[in-house]
Amino acid sequence: MTIQQSVSRSILTALSLVALLLLPGTTLTANPYQLAMQPATAPGYSDSQDYCERRRLERQRDINNNPDIDLRIPLRQTGDANCFTPAENLYFVSLVTAQDELGKNAPWYDNMSGKTRKKAELACQVMGYGEGPLSMSYEDCIDERFLELMEPYNDEYREESAIYINKRNRRSEDIVKQCVTAFHQNLPQLPRQIQFPLAYYDKKLHSYPAWYFEGRLDDEAWIESMQETRASDVVMDALGEQCPGDMVFWLYLSG
Repeated sequence: MTIQQSVSRSILTALSLVALLLLPGTTLTANPYQLAMQPATAPGYSDSQDYCERRRLERQRDINNNPDIDLRIPLRQTGDANCFTPAENLYFVSLVTAQDELGKNAPWYDNMSGKTRKKAELACQVMGYGEGPLSMSYEDCIDERFLELMEPYNDEYREESAIYINKRNRRSEDIVKQCVTAFHQNLPQLPRQIQFPLAYYDKKLHSYPAWYFEGRLDDEAWIESMQETRASDVVMDALGEQCPGDMVFWLYLSG
């Protein structure tokens, strides 16, 4: 099985795990609008199909080829999230969590890159590219020399990255299963007023579960600001480490 085939299998497996959320008999609010939600009708969705198609292609490239997916802005705060289903977003944020667990891919390559760029700069300075107008700029000289010096290490880096991506994607499957299972186990403890996914419905609560309230009776700061408590605060507290990062924002109910 190729790396790409394995990655595709990982995605399908992870998304199928979210089907656990389709179990009947849930007690929380399931908004009819939310139940039917698809990427093209999510809140704030742009009518540009081309935009979303580009975003989907870019995300798939990240899943297949990028060993360092970096969500500088939480996914729930971006317009890109509206191009995907909650299940797809749940899987995507789980990849970042898996990366955090595994640690950085090929740290030696970054160290090598830093040292090599300094060598490239020195070489271009010696060659005189830092002085006066020449056919090749100083920056172009550095870039070209850097690529030449790094070439012997690129094959090893690509092989190591492919192994890392495969491991990360497999680990994300486990994280999704763990999170979804914890969600179902804790549904009876969550307030009925909560709507999912929280990425779209993270509202302030008007009442609190007894277990949540009793655990904060000695917390004067919370009592003073308890009216600011949001649904995500309660869900995060209930699920804890079983749904790390932003995963709680993409859990959803259907049916």
